[in-house]
Amino acid sequence: MPSLKGGIWFYLSKYKIMYSIIFTLLATFTGIDNADLPKFSGTFIDENYQTTVQMKVVEDSIQGVLIQSIGVFPFHGSIEQGQLIGKIYTKAQHLSFKATPAAFGFQLDVEGISTSFYRTSHAQELDNYDLTAYFSQKPESVVHSAPANNDNTYYNLIAGGQLVYYTRSSILSSSNASSITYLNFCANGTYNRSYDGSYSVEGNYGGNAHGASSSNEYGRWEVVKYQGVPAVRMVSAGGETNYHAIDASRLEAGRWRQGNTQFAFQRGKAVCY
Repeated sequence: MPSLKGGIWFYLSKYKIMYSIIFTLLATFTGIDNADLPKFSGTFIDENYQTTVQMKVVEDSIQGVLIQSIGVFPFHGSIEQGQLIGKIYTKAQHLSFKATPAAFGFQLDVEGISTSFYRTSHAQELDNYDLTAYFSQKPESVVHSAPANNDNTYYNLIAGGQLVYYTRSSILSSSNASSITYLNFCANGTYNRSYDGSYSVEGNYGGNAHGASSSNEYGRWEVVKYQGVPAVRMVSAGGETNYHAIDASRLEAGRWRQGNTQFAFQRGKAVCY
């Protein structure tokens, strides 16, 4: 029969081995996550050449900036199961994002909107900048206007609806340009807008040129009173704010024309993510 001293030593040794295995596994998996950090370091540009992203590794996380024509927005995140998970900081709100590494760069998902970013360089210009202070700032308080009416008639009319507008160039122009835009008003207070444009220009001597462009936008919307009339207040993800007066009769009719643009509004047809 083993002695008490020998038994205690056996169990202590057993648990020591178990704890050693556990700590080794934890260190291994943590190392795997951190090994993905360099994949996100560098300079990237989106597929439409409208947004640039620069990122750098800071200890066990990523810090970066998203650069658009309307502003520069800092962000940070950490690796979770091979993906970069974090927040983008705008004046109006903090947006959750997920970035998935890819051979071309990474795929960025911000609150349901997905965009491809392509690496242009492994270098970045952020080493001399400390972005930490931005990550503790709270969104600026927004003073909301009074609701357009007490029974939310306008909100109920718009929420869940899709506005489609199609624009053709003037008949006085030699350009056959056209564009179509889909604007979805989601019931949760978010919106997304997609734009597709094309053009065809005929020359005087038989030459012609063709092209196409596209873009996406997302943000939040609400019904307010603006300058005394009911309006939709739209705040893009970049913090840009626009107001659009509500014409309930047109929305209820579903179709109307304004200049060279045709509009169609369908309730319950919004495509939301």
